[in-house]
Amino acid sequence: MALAPATQLKQMALEIANHTLQRAQSLKPERLKIEKRLQEIEAVMDAAHLCHQRARDFSPEVGRNLQCPCCWILHEAKATLTPIPSDTKDDAFRCDACGQTVQIEMGL
Repeated sequence: MALAPATQLKQMALEIANHTLQRAQSLKPERLKIEKRLQEIEAVMDAAHLCHQRARDFSPEVGRNLQCPCCWILHEAKATLTPIPSDTKDDAFRCDACGQTVQIEMGL
């Protein structure tokens, strides 16, 4: 004996609801991954906004030493540049903290 049309429609509605819920549950890991990536992007954007202020506040010298612009801009950290040998007429320096090499033109 067949079920009443109303009962059959109720069963169909329940199956559709269950399928929709399963689909939503399967998307949770993807959503978490996207939310994590969004947080990473927002952190980079926040840091970029800080970089402009740090650039305005940058002091090329700390005491008698030259300061690494990379360490200051990216981390707001004061780090000394140490002279290193150069094959050109320009002076070369290496940051003691991040290892960044800086060339400074001396023809001024």
